[in-house]
Amino acid sequence: MTLETVYYITQIIAVIAVVASLVFVGIEIRQGAEQTRQNTRAVKAAASFEATHSWATFNENALGWSEEQRALVVATASPDKTWDDFSTDEQIFMMVFYRALFQKLEGQFYMYQYGSLDKELWEGRRDWAAGVIRAPFCRSLWEREKLEKIWSDQFIVALEAARDDSETLPQSFFAQLDVNRAVQPDQAVSSEIPKT
Repeated sequence: MTLETVYYITQIIAVIAVVASLVFVGIEIRQGAEQTRQNTRAVKAAASFEATHSWATFNENALGWSEEQRALVVATASPDKTWDDFSTDEQIFMMVFYRALFQKLEGQFYMYQYGSLDKELWEGRRDWAAGVIRAPFCRSLWEREKLEKIWSDQFIVALEAARDDSETLPQSFFAQLDVNRAVQPDQAVSSEIPKT
């Protein structure tokens, strides 16, 4: 075997080695990309679960409320009730109630912004909140809350854009409820903060 033949054989082996390493790298990249997709799906699933679970927990706690507390929540959603129709204690109680809900919602807004929460889930929650802040009492409460600088500007813009979109929800987020049945005219809502 001549030196030239040895040279050609080593060149062929080198080319085969390069091709084999490129194939190996390609397989590794594909596996890494699939692992990244799986991790992304897992993060989104966990975020969606947490978002839904936090609301479910809030609703479960609401099951323990008194009739008076439930009537107060429904009354504040009425298109006929304004901020001034409620006592200071009722206003404070409802401020804490809605603030807790909206803090959960703002967390979900950022989960959506950073790609951890699906668009459909976020838009459903956003549209619900837009319906809430359309009711006169809640609209006044929202304006007061904004003055407290609790909410980020991005969150405020997202909710208000949905609120102002006539396609989002009916005027009252309790539109499907018979508000007159839930709060009878002869039922006076106490001026004291309901006890849990």
